[in-house]
Amino acid sequence: MTSKKIKNRILVAGSQSFIDDKLRELVKDVDQDSVRYFYGDDLNIEEFFEYISSIPLFYEQNIAVLKHAEDLKEKSKSEILEGLSKIEGNVVILVFLDEKPGEENYKKFKESFNIIIEPKRSFNAQMIQQYFKDEGLIVGIDTAKYIFEMCNKDPMILKNELEKIKIFYNYEKPRSDEEIISLVSFSRSESIYQFIKYFFSKDLNKTLAIFKVIVDDGESVERIFYELSRHIISLSFYIISPSLVTEYTYTIHNYKDYINRWSKDEVAELVELIAEIDLFLKTGRETYLSGLYRIIYTLLKKD
Repeated sequence: MTSKKIKNRILVAGSQSFIDDKLRELVKDVDQDSVRYFYGDDLNIEEFFEYISSIPLFYEQNIAVLKHAEDLKEKSKSEILEGLSKIEGNVVILVFLDEKPGEENYKKFKESFNIIIEPKRSFNAQMIQQYFKDEGLIVGIDTAKYIFEMCNKDPMILKNELEKIKIFYNYEKPRSDEEIISLVSFSRSESIYQFIKYFFSKDLNKTLAIFKVIVDDGESVERIFYELSRHIISLSFYIISPSLVTEYTYTIHNYKDYINRWSKDEVAELVELIAEIDLFLKTGRETYLSGLYRIIYTLLKKD
C-alpha cells in the first residue's frame, strides 16, 4: 500500500471553503488512513511529534494536518518549528482559518513552509447579484449584498444557500426580496439555535457535535459566541425576574425549561466566565473559538 508523495511542509490560510478545497486537493491521492488530524486549540504537542516522527508501517509517509493553527500559542509555534527542523520524511500541513489572511499569523513559518494563501477576492454588487441570476432568482442589488454579508462574504456559503432557496421555490416564485432574506436568515440561524438548545439542555456530546458542524460550515465563531452569551445573560435576568426579559414566546418557553436544569449559581458562573473571556478577547489573550470551548466544557462539571 503506497501513497503519492506531496511536499513535506505546507501551510494553508484562508476561508473555510478555500481550506476544504485545498485539503481535498493535497491528500486526494494518498491513503486516508495515513492522514491524522490535530487541532491548534487543543494540541497535545508530544502526541503530535510522536506521530510525525514515527516510521510509517504501511504507507510511504505519515501526514499530519494541524487545523485551527491560528489558535496556537506563540510558544507552541516555536516548539513546532524547532521540532520539525530535526524531522524529515513525514508530511505536515498547517491550516490557518483566516478570512483575511494576514502574514502576522504565520510569519514564523514562512522560511520553512510552502505557503498557500487564498487570493484576495473583490466582489462588486453586480457580481454578487449574478450569483442569484444564475439560480433563476431576481433580487435587488442591496438585497444581494445583504445576503452576501449574512453568508460571511464566502461565495461557497452563498452558493449553498442559493441552492436551498432554489429548491424551496421550485414551483413558485418568491413574493419579495424580504421573503428570500427571511429564508436565508432562518437557514443560517437554525443550527445556532440547536447548538444553544443542546448547551442549555446540558448535553455535552450533542453540543460539541453540532458546534463542529457549524464551524465546519463556515459560520462566524464571533457570531456564535455573542448569540450564546446573549442567551446566557438573558437567562440570568429571567432567573431574577421574567419581566426583565423581552424575547420571542418560544424563547421564553425554553427559558422556563432551562431554569429547571440550571441553578442561579451556575448561571452566575457562566456570566462571570463570559465577562472574563470578553476581557481576554479585547486584550488578545483569547480567541472566540477557545472562548467558546471554555464555555462548552463547563458542561463537564454540570449534572
